[in-house]
Amino acid sequence: MAIWGRRSFLAAAAALPALAAACHPDLEEESGSRPWTEPQRYGTAGGRGSFRNIWSDSEIHPFWHRDFPNFHRLRTDLDSRYSRCRQSIPRLPAGPLYLRLKLLCTGEAGRTLFTLGLKSRALGNWAFSLGACPTHGISFGIRGWQILVNAADPWRERTPVRGLDHRDWHTWVLMVPDAAGPARIFCDGRYLMDLRQPITGAQREKVAREQNGRHGSIQQLAPETPGQADYVFLESRHPGQELDIDRFEVSTRAPATGRTSLPVLLDLDWELQGTRMVENTLTRYAGNPILDKADIPDPSGRGSGGFNAEVIRDGDGFHMYFNGVNRMSRAIGRVTFGLYHAFSRNGTDWKVTPAKPVLSPGVPGSWDAGSLGQAGVLKDGNRFRMWYGGYVDRLQQGRAGYAESADGVCWTKPELGLVRFGGRQTNICFSLQPGLNSNEYELPVEVIRDEAAPPERRYLMFLHTQGPHGFIVDVAASPDGRRFVRAPHNARHYAFDAVPRNSTLHGAAVVLKENSNWWAFVGHHEADGGGYRMRFTGWATEPEETENIGFGLWTSRRIQLEPNGQAWEQGEPRVSSFLEVGNEWWVYYSAGGSLGLARVGRHRLYGLELEADRQVGEITSVVLKPPRRGWRSYRLTVNVSGFSGGGRLQAELLDGVRRAPLEGFSLARSVAIERDGYEVPLRWEPGGAQLPDIPMPLRVRLRMTRGRGNPQLHALHVRAGDGR
Repeated sequence: MAIWGRRSFLAAAAALPALAAACHPDLEEESGSRPWTEPQRYGTAGGRGSFRNIWSDSEIHPFWHRDFPNFHRLRTDLDSRYSRCRQSIPRLPAGPLYLRLKLLCTGEAGRTLFTLGLKSRALGNWAFSLGACPTHGISFGIRGWQILVNAADPWRERTPVRGLDHRDWHTWVLMVPDAAGPARIFCDGRYLMDLRQPITGAQREKVAREQNGRHGSIQQLAPETPGQADYVFLESRHPGQELDIDRFEVSTRAPATGRTSLPVLLDLDWELQGTRMVENTLTRYAGNPILDKADIPDPSGRGSGGFNAEVIRDGDGFHMYFNGVNRMSRAIGRVTFGLYHAFSRNGTDWKVTPAKPVLSPGVPGSWDAGSLGQAGVLKDGNRFRMWYGGYVDRLQQGRAGYAESADGVCWTKPELGLVRFGGRQTNICFSLQPGLNSNEYELPVEVIRDEAAPPERRYLMFLHTQGPHGFIVDVAASPDGRRFVRAPHNARHYAFDAVPRNSTLHGAAVVLKENSNWWAFVGHHEADGGGYRMRFTGWATEPEETENIGFGLWTSRRIQLEPNGQAWEQGEPRVSSFLEVGNEWWVYYSAGGSLGLARVGRHRLYGLELEADRQVGEITSVVLKPPRRGWRSYRLTVNVSGFSGGGRLQAELLDGVRRAPLEGFSLARSVAIERDGYEVPLRWEPGGAQLPDIPMPLRVRLRMTRGRGNPQLHALHVRAGDGR
């Protein structure tokens, strides 16, 4: 079975007319039976062809098209009832089928953003809509993001989508197992819902009778299949709606990943039988506070303490940069803040050194004369580099500035020659930006150096952005850490609630990147007076995805670091720094002017455990793409906990295509894991951890036994090594 990569597609571009004719509904023989071949794919990895060479528009309701280097834009006509395009595909076998679409919707969310569907004689008609237009006078903003599905009463049987931002990139997967279903919908690897039934002619007739042609019904959008070719389609009903397509593929093969680490995060990575995903929590350090506010200098004499601690690690130990009082300003009638430095050999015992700010507000009339905000700091080669927030007098506006240091204590503000303020050159690296949310504050929170990114995106800056229309987590990119430009589609407007506008992002997107995985603690004000909360989230990208990397779907329901009534923790804790120390994640936070530490095992904020009434359950991984040199030079390890009570974990390898167990790697030969560990190898008798010398894709099936405890799987890794 051929898989069309994008390079092979470009090489075969001259044959596209013939391919299109072979799939044309008027040319295909109804009774013909042709072997299935994967249809053309569209996307970024390995080159990009033209979307219009693969997809065809409705003659009556076409899209407007425009090609960009990193995506293809579709836009609906202002006067059209809807716009539709489709890709004809060879007649499908009985199943299963996987549709994957990565796109950005930038239109207002008052109506249907898009409909994605399949029409097949073998599999039936399946479709779903995002942002379906409500009825009975209820506005979209009240109900939040909804998926409209094929149902007996599609107007009422909707599913809310938590944590969706329609200004961000999202990857949608529709999995159709067979004609009977149910089909499953995933967004950014997170499971959303099942489609219980395909669309039928009887349903369409019922809708036509009872709804009097009212628009929005899935049954109306997907006409009957008999007598027509199989195809997949994309549609929008919002006049002027823009859909930016990064990639699309349809395949009879299950999704596969080239990621070498699979921490428990995405539902699409795991098939669960008798097991479930859970979210764990941080554990506060017993010696908190690690830095008491009484030990933090305050020239105003108020004992305000510190906040917004950024911690980095180098060969000497740990360096902390945090906001503390600089002085009382008569000009603005309040204290102003500078950035202090503290040092620790072990990350838990800290001393403020020197006893004054290492970076202070600028001279009167400068862009950062009012006060300094939170900073992101990196040890980049032999230099310490800082990106910090600065305010003008009266604090009406905040921008992002840049500073450098040889020792992490003595800092300079180099003139970058990018932005002038008050007629003078400045060290501003990212100034105020036009737009709904960004004409008051652009304050850096975190800077990531991403070695896997293209050179122009080597540095990513996550910012707290504020304007008259609310708050967002903004993103800017830079090749050198000095000249930043906004990543136009990488911003997050909404938080975790089902109704997006009732949950406001504010103050924090504290990010840790490791290989293809991104992790973040995010601060937000919850709906209905819920207060300020910190939640944990994550998203993943495939190794080939170097453009249009979005935040993913935010679905966390667990608050991290809830107020616990300790005397030193006055107020709501706010996470401000996140780093990996050995096999742990260390999280620094501020509360009431003091600074604390919380910890958790690496990757252990999520886990897969047995359902409450089960003693045994199974976990099957997504298909793992083989390394270039085959599997022989690699081994598989797992991150597991809770096995001290007699729990057991056994493993077998499956053919990634046929799902058949591989000889010599069955459960019967598995060496049971009965201990906790972060890198416990999977072993089989008699070969140990040695993997088979084959180039084929694999799945890993794990069988978990409870014992007397509560065992959890936290990650599966592909590691280099001979397995001996």
